[in-house]
Amino acid sequence: MRPSRHAWTALGGCLALIFFSYTYNDNVVISLHGMNVWSALADGRILDFYAYNDGVSPPDTGFHAVPIVYGFATFSVIAIWNLPLWLLQEVAGVNVFTSVLALGWMKAINVPFALGCAWLVQRISLRLAPASRWAPWAGFVVLSSGFLVSAVFVMGQFDAIHAFFTMLGLYFLVQGRRRAFVVAFAVALAIKWFPLFVFLPVLLLVEKRPSRILLSLAGALSLVVAFKLPFLFADNPSAEVGSSLMAAMVQDNRLPLGLEGVPVFPVLFALVCIACYVRRPASLPEMHRTAVYAAFAGVAAFFVSAPAYPYWFALICPLFAVMWAIDPARARVNLLIETGLTAAMLVLHQIHFYWTYDLGIVSPMILPRVFGSVESLVQPLDALGVYTRLGVVEYRALLAAVFTAGMVALLVLNRPRSDADLVVASEEDNTVDRTLVYGRAAVTVGLMLVPAAAYFYALLAHGRTG
Repeated sequence: MRPSRHAWTALGGCLALIFFSYTYNDNVVISLHGMNVWSALADGRILDFYAYNDGVSPPDTGFHAVPIVYGFATFSVIAIWNLPLWLLQEVAGVNVFTSVLALGWMKAINVPFALGCAWLVQRISLRLAPASRWAPWAGFVVLSSGFLVSAVFVMGQFDAIHAFFTMLGLYFLVQGRRRAFVVAFAVALAIKWFPLFVFLPVLLLVEKRPSRILLSLAGALSLVVAFKLPFLFADNPSAEVGSSLMAAMVQDNRLPLGLEGVPVFPVLFALVCIACYVRRPASLPEMHRTAVYAAFAGVAAFFVSAPAYPYWFALICPLFAVMWAIDPARARVNLLIETGLTAAMLVLHQIHFYWTYDLGIVSPMILPRVFGSVESLVQPLDALGVYTRLGVVEYRALLAAVFTAGMVALLVLNRPRSDADLVVASEEDNTVDRTLVYGRAAVTVGLMLVPAAAYFYALLAHGRTG
């Protein structure tokens, strides 16, 4: 049994509505940076790319400049996707930053990677647990995940790209293709650094020879170095390698130990890596199950201990979905826990990172063009205003606690087991609870529609000026 055609249609319709209702400033400006790859090439300044983009923002719009912190590999992918928009802008003189369709095109770069990620999750799940009736639902679970929908369909950030190559690497691993595994992670790491939290624990699990570990690590980092080298001596080099933002986040939340205090994440991640290195699974199936767990544990260590941005959480979704699908005995409780921790963190994101869910993401897209501009609202209301009125804001720490408790519970419940200790799913456990799966999707859609609902409430309750 798989998700029905009606379920896919309903999910697709909701995602399309969310997609065209919002866009996030950073997606638009980073897309401009990517389009400027072509401009820099045309002007003979490609080696000065980062200085070329410094402080730029779309003309005659409300979008503002953002730091240029991505590596050139990311900008290359963005440039290729947005070549049609660059041609419209440079050849036809069209201001593509005022068109809903063009803004949608900029966001849409993430959609193929999200779909590919869902496909890979389903393939991995079916390969590792062909008897699991939950496995055919893994793709639906990925695409209805609140973290992925937020990153891809609301903000349009680029984390689905590295998530796709991360899952491709794991797919190659379960196929026994070790070299392809390293190559896929080389691409993923060239896009962003987060796949390292997956690659290193999994590598230490499957390889025990120090020379092979170092060789594989060098291979995985090769594209990062290759894309970085041409810009190292530029006037305004990329800050992606050794980024001060990443350095600050992985060293935040310190324990009161030693001379400087000990940041929590490096301790947790080191423990995950050590546990992976000393563990020796007795069989290939056990190795693959443990690799999925190790990947999830490495990522969980970061998101539990670091003050991460909302769109970075997209990497949790596919890793959880595989871990969930291959263990039908715990599928229900795992999905319930994941639904709760995701909902809690999404509400916290809408409060703490309020600018990623305010009326600024509604203003450029379809709703104000049909029903009236955000600027014309008599009493504007955004997601933060909704939660403030509901009295939720004062419980921010409790929301963070729910997320942390949920992640720890998932790590405990799904700890690796030997083949002999596997829990055999009963017929009832291995029967898909469609109400639970669809209910989780409804929670995702409901939370993602809060900014649009706030806009409509302000419009209907107080009207527009003039």
